[in-house]
Amino acid sequence: MQRTRAVVLTAIALFVGVLMTATPAGAANEPTLQVNAPSAVWEGAPPVQFTGTVSNPQDGQSYTNVRIDFSLTGVDGLKASDITLEYQTGTTWAPVPLSDQPDGSITGSFGPSTGFPLPAGASNTTNFRVAVRAGAPEGDLTITSKLNQVDPGTGAVQATLATDTDMTSIKPQATAGNGYREVAADGGIFTFGNRGFYGSTGDMKLNKPIVGGATDVSTYNGYWMVASDGGVFNFNAPFYGSLGDKQLSSPAVEIEPTPTGNGYWIVQADGTVTPFGGAESYGDMRGKGLNKPVIGMSVAPDGKGYWLVAQDGGIFNFGSAQFLGSMGDQHLNAPVIDLAPTPDGQGYYLVAKDGGVFTFGSAEFKGSTGDMTLNKPVVAMLVAPNGAGYWLGASDGGIFTFGAPAVDFLGSMGGTPLNAPVLDLIN
Repeated sequence: MQRTRAVVLTAIALFVGVLMTATPAGAANEPTLQVNAPSAVWEGAPPVQFTGTVSNPQDGQSYTNVRIDFSLTGVDGLKASDITLEYQTGTTWAPVPLSDQPDGSITGSFGPSTGFPLPAGASNTTNFRVAVRAGAPEGDLTITSKLNQVDPGTGAVQATLATDTDMTSIKPQATAGNGYREVAADGGIFTFGNRGFYGSTGDMKLNKPIVGGATDVSTYNGYWMVASDGGVFNFNAPFYGSLGDKQLSSPAVEIEPTPTGNGYWIVQADGTVTPFGGAESYGDMRGKGLNKPVIGMSVAPDGKGYWLVAQDGGIFNFGSAQFLGSMGDQHLNAPVIDLAPTPDGQGYYLVAKDGGVFTFGSAEFKGSTGDMTLNKPVVAMLVAPNGAGYWLGASDGGIFTFGAPAVDFLGSMGGTPLNAPVLDLIN
């Protein structure tokens, strides 16, 4: 139990998400501290897990009373009540107390003030998680952490064994329109604007390539990806099921979330739609003759319907989703690769591989790349939440914005070598 407490203390120094390896003040055989934490914390996001490890070399000194003390400075107005820091004990989570100081800093420690033992050869890892309240002050936070040897009777500091000072950022709450993520075929995730990175399959061996991604729009702080075999990978978002263990009639081509984030749909190239979680079925195109395969799906704003789009620009609407026209009977210079509805659900856009944009209903044309020479084809479209414009994403990670100044360019992977092509652009 005391070894575990020793590890718990290590995480406090970086509760807002800094990768920190303490540099011992003395010889190389003194204790070390390492926390593998997120590089930033977003306000209002679900708790983000990380690990903390404390190690004392086998040939090091055994300590009977050590304590980790820390202070947090640099963000005006930030209070201890803005931060929730917890450590895992068994299957539950327990809070780590934090305190406000008169000078505006936040300080904390864990366990008895008289310290805990850290024997030679000890090395333990503990899980932690941290969250920042929505509306908390933003900025760069300086974290100073000290591994102190303390008096067993009074708790007074006798010596500092290791010190680390680092900085992390507290960022604004993620909302629609202030960021986006590019999804690659190997499951690599690239984040821009106010979007957090919560993991990827970029370093995993996949049975089949990733074909689509979806954001948990209840928080914008989590996402799902689906592979062509129907396998689903979730990151800081609930897992509601997958088709990975099923025999599919055709490859999966897209995953789409419910507007509340309580479920999702997986659509296949033959038009089969499978709901998971709180998502409901409103019909599909399974068993019906298609001129060209289905390549995507978009959900109506009320979550009670959806559109399927085929490669030839054909549109199939179900539930509350309205049919407002299609390109199914028109000659196209390049195949359609995506459909994106307007925020009011009274219109939608079709975008082709050459970046040509076609508007229906209330959708307003703001421009396209249809008459440009592209380095790589367009693969996805994302409509601004106010409907004032849109982003187009290309397979080389390039981003094209239309509708400025309402639609901002927030960065891209264009010009950066990629291990696999980008295939989706998500909120």
